[in-house]
Amino acid sequence: MPRGMQETLRKLQELAGKLGLPPEVVGKASELLQRSVSCRELRGFMRVERALGAVYLASLLLRYPLRERFVTETLYVPLRTVYGAARRMASCLGLQLPRRDYEGWVESVVSQLNLPPEKAEEVARLAKEIITELRREGELSGGKPRVVASAAVVLALELLGLYNRSRLSLREVCLRTGTTEVAVRNWKYRALEVLMKRRPELFSL
Repeated sequence: MPRGMQETLRKLQELAGKLGLPPEVVGKASELLQRSVSCRELRGFMRVERALGAVYLASLLLRYPLRERFVTETLYVPLRTVYGAARRMASCLGLQLPRRDYEGWVESVVSQLNLPPEKAEEVARLAKEIITELRREGELSGGKPRVVASAAVVLALELLGLYNRSRLSLREVCLRTGTTEVAVRNWKYRALEVLMKRRPELFSL
């Protein structure tokens, strides 16, 4: 293994410790780095930038809710640089980023909330219905899947009367899913308007 790659992998381990990354994300990021060792597209990126790009790409592929702003605020690497490294790595490896799989992100978001299995299934099902209605109304344009999925899950929790009983707050959901309260709240209100028009029966659950 080239010495430069060894140093990049060491940098990845340092980042994993600082960010509290789970082993599966670290393992996937390590695999991506090693597979992209000869990628010319990544020339010009520093080791920490390559490592962060691999972490971001791994989090997308595994649908792990990486707190992107926490990453940049902690390590002082611009998000634009992280995204750029991830895009070039994906292009070099022939990978397609699953960035618009809203329903897939619903499953990921729900898994972060530690709900009882039967309640988790119920919340996920309703959240996916909410996303379906948003799609039918053409309201998904410009929405980040993780944010939209988080908003749909929050609204589903409210409609099912589980929000307070599960002792979850909007802040807690956002912390667990790596989203911001403002973004999730805005998408929740957008979804609410669509449901009031298309699915008023949901408000009598």
